[in-house]
Amino acid sequence: MNGIKVSVIMPVYNSEKYLEKCVDSILEQEFDGFELLLIDDGSTDKSGEICDAYEKKDNRVRVFHVSNSGICNARNFGLSQANGEYIAFSDHDDFVMPGFLKDNYDYAKENDADIVKFGRDTYYLRGDDVFKRNYRRFCKRVIKGEDIRNEFLSLRLRDSMSCVWDSFIRNDFLKTNGLSFNSIYTKGGEDIDFSSNCFVHANVIAYNDKAYYEHYIRYGYSTSTKPDNNKLEKLTHLHENLNECMHLLNISPEDCPEEYILIYIKEFVYSALSYYYSTNKRKEEIISFLNRVRKPVTHLRYSSTKMMKYSLKWALLSIMYMKKKYQLLNFILRLKNR
Repeated sequence: MNGIKVSVIMPVYNSEKYLEKCVDSILEQEFDGFELLLIDDGSTDKSGEICDAYEKKDNRVRVFHVSNSGICNARNFGLSQANGEYIAFSDHDDFVMPGFLKDNYDYAKENDADIVKFGRDTYYLRGDDVFKRNYRRFCKRVIKGEDIRNEFLSLRLRDSMSCVWDSFIRNDFLKTNGLSFNSIYTKGGEDIDFSSNCFVHANVIAYNDKAYYEHYIRYGYSTSTKPDNNKLEKLTHLHENLNECMHLLNISPEDCPEEYILIYIKEFVYSALSYYYSTNKRKEEIISFLNRVRKPVTHLRYSSTKMMKYSLKWALLSIMYMKKKYQLLNFILRLKNR
């Protein structure tokens, strides 16, 4: 593909304060044969001008100005323009570490991987102050063929599919399988949906045990921290994505009830409750919701012990829900969401 090994796709929207640090961290990579696609998604600040300035001084940068239509459409536009053998993603206010391009491209080629996953560090900020950190690392391994199917739910549960900027994905693999982002998601969920669809079709997934990406969640700025009036609709679509992926892999909830329940509580019930608490819904409304959404899991026979081997936190929340201990569940989650 024109000698381009990696295309880095970066949607940009009103990020003039953070954009240069992010772009510089990519352009300073010691790696030949990459392009950086800056998709200016209708910015109203100076972000577009900053993008144009980079394109003028560095021939590895390609800039596209599009009408504002959200991160999914911006990424999809980037995919349509990418020339690289592999695709990487970056948010416009994050930072990539040394070796981000070279190490993961070499690892992808070494294993003939459709997907490479690597570690990331997440920082939660209010203003300029970091109040929480989360470090995610994977064990170094390669998963192939039937093993991907057998581990699909466990991998989704353990955050293998929660984001795309900790991934390299083969461009031809995406095109052959017609994989793109679902634009119904505007404030979270899009990465899980897209990554899950990728995992379903992959033949080789290689895990790098090192971290190469710093992700920043800035309260009041990051899209995922802003109110979303369509939250419940999107959570429903995310659950439908889980069921569709399982159907393609010929997996039923009865085959692995513990993983299925944990994912359902983590991705749907807990996220929905957090939304309800943020909008100050009455306790009666919340309990009515909890009763209403039990159907996908209420018939499943599960082992509490097996659940706890995956995650003590999510196991306890799931068991409370399955046993209808709503008062205790509400008490704990209200404390968490204060």
